[in-house]
Amino acid sequence: MIVIITLSIIIVFVILLLCVITTSKAYDYKHTVDPLTKNQDEKSRCARFTHLLFVLALQCF
Repeated sequence: MIVIITLSIIIVFVILLLCVITTSKAYDYKHTVDPLTKNQDEKSRCARFTHLLFVLALQCF
């Protein structure tokens, strides 16, 4: 019986250690963002303007 409890405690500590290591590596990961190209920026501006016109049109009704 004592062997099973000892083995269970060891397994729990190994899993806890793996969780801590994985979380630590996840926080250390450096995310990068690609810069917007001029074409994408223009599309975004056009989409915002279209959305604004749509909202203004809905307020008229």
